[in-house]
Amino acid sequence: MGTKANHFAQSTKLDSGTGGPKQHADPFLIPEFAGLQKVTARYQLRTQLQYTVLTLAGLFAFYNCKANHFRVAGLACLFPGAGFLAVGGLSGAIGIILTLAFLPFSLFAWFEAGGLAFVLANWIVPGIVAAIVAGDDIWEPSAPIAIILVVGSVTYTISSAQKRHAATLRLRESRNKILEKEDSEWNRRIESKPDPAEKRELTSTELRLLQHFVEISFQESNDWSNFSVVDQFQTSALRYQLYQMQWALALVQKYHMPSFQGYIKSAQERLIEKSTTKDVMGYWKWESLWGKFTLAGYQKRIGIAPNPFLKHSRQIGMLAPIPNWIYSGCNLIGMQGAVAYDSYMKTGRVSRLLNGRFYRAFEEEFMNADGGVVTLRSAIRLAGILGNVVGALTGAAAMPNLDRRLWLLSRATNVRKEKDGGYTLENLIGADNIDVGNYKAGSGFAHIVYSLCAAEFGESDLQRDLIVKLDRDLHPMEPSSSGTGALVNKGLSLVACGSLFQARVAKRGDWGNLINSPVDEHVMAAPKLDKVPFPNVMVARCHVGGLDKKGLDIVLCGPQEKVAIGFKDLKGGIKYSLVAVKEGKKEEIARGISADVDGRAEVQVDVGDRSEFELRTQRED
Repeated sequence: MGTKANHFAQSTKLDSGTGGPKQHADPFLIPEFAGLQKVTARYQLRTQLQYTVLTLAGLFAFYNCKANHFRVAGLACLFPGAGFLAVGGLSGAIGIILTLAFLPFSLFAWFEAGGLAFVLANWIVPGIVAAIVAGDDIWEPSAPIAIILVVGSVTYTISSAQKRHAATLRLRESRNKILEKEDSEWNRRIESKPDPAEKRELTSTELRLLQHFVEISFQESNDWSNFSVVDQFQTSALRYQLYQMQWALALVQKYHMPSFQGYIKSAQERLIEKSTTKDVMGYWKWESLWGKFTLAGYQKRIGIAPNPFLKHSRQIGMLAPIPNWIYSGCNLIGMQGAVAYDSYMKTGRVSRLLNGRFYRAFEEEFMNADGGVVTLRSAIRLAGILGNVVGALTGAAAMPNLDRRLWLLSRATNVRKEKDGGYTLENLIGADNIDVGNYKAGSGFAHIVYSLCAAEFGESDLQRDLIVKLDRDLHPMEPSSSGTGALVNKGLSLVACGSLFQARVAKRGDWGNLINSPVDEHVMAAPKLDKVPFPNVMVARCHVGGLDKKGLDIVLCGPQEKVAIGFKDLKGGIKYSLVAVKEGKKEEIARGISADVDGRAEVQVDVGDRSEFELRTQRED
């Protein structure tokens, strides 16, 4: 990296504006150590040596054993179906065809659910069958042919890898030039950070979309209606739907109703409880069985996605969400949890890790030399562009400069501005064109991910335009099946709907700030609104209010009726008054409100389409 590039990287070491922690080991430009993959190379070398030993042992058996059964079994060590080459004839041809026919299914099971057993079975079983059916004569040219196939495959693999690496090195240089330009343009076009004192409010449409998630959260623990039940091993699994709703509710509570608990708190608690049920967690025993050949659960095996468990303190690296697969996104989400814990407990441990081993190791092992994210680590390259955008989102809380880099590269190469001022996504391929929550074809999910990432990085024009396209052209809103007035985007999975809702309500740096910001002491100390008659009445806004920060500013939405609302954490010995605010005029509707022995109180109020209230201490009045 040249002097100018080094200077540019050093000048952008601190928080990039996404709400992330200040980093000293988080350069903005693609560093020279990106994609070195030293650890990966070491594991690959070990596997290559193991395969070399297996191949040599197999060839030794073929050329030195007298029994044809052992000779065929030896040749079968070279690759799946190789033993049938030695069998020859019609039986050998059928065996090879069947082995090759089952190969895609075994590879899919390996990818889908960590099923290493299926890949091994597709290699071992044909070898055993070929050895059993071998007759008195075997086809002698089979070994030279197998050797040629192996050498040819290895040569092609090495040559292709070298060409790809050379191409990524060239691309790194061009991308760093693009980044310098894009960063300057990004700083000109982004919106300013939201005012921390801003009292945000949900619109009526956003409330009806939120209502859908809350209603699903209150379903019974064994009720999976409104969920996509396709498989429990990949991105449509129930756990990811539950997590996405939890994130959406947490975002709303943080920025729109931090002083409201009630249904928003209960919904999150029920989602967490539901995520621990057998229907959700039962997948792990199967992945352990056919991936690690054990029935041990999470208490014995480490799985970063839902529930990492460490019996003893130890240094750890990236963890496997499913056996034999390490997903960068899952580990970045896990790091978000560590960052959130660190910001709450103020230990400083995560900052030291991020500034040391973790960032450097992530850049080396889970980035390519061209600055793109390695979506999953088991030497398989996935087609698609969304990996970089998802990486930008999931890492924004921990490594803001790296993730701004990913966002700007993705935006520069895959977003085109039209003459009418709108935006179009380009170069969507492969998995970019499916909804990962239900595996249905379409570009809707890609629009959602880009709009959510645009929100996080302050590009509100792009954020709003993509959402408009979704609502108008791709997945228009419709009433949910509950018949209670809740809304949902037609045809989208629950994962996609939750992500889209986040994109609607988010502003610059919201996600990073949600993870990194400490607990608001004023919110903790002030009273809370804790009861409204959901779903008839919903909270659009609830923030700490009053000059003494001991009151509440509330907006309720619902039909014209008188309802009871409840407060908690009221202070004993303090009298409160409730004021209705309408068109700038204030009218006291309740006075002398005092807490019971549990710090609670209820008040009858008239609500309508939009009803604003202020709870104040009478000393302040």
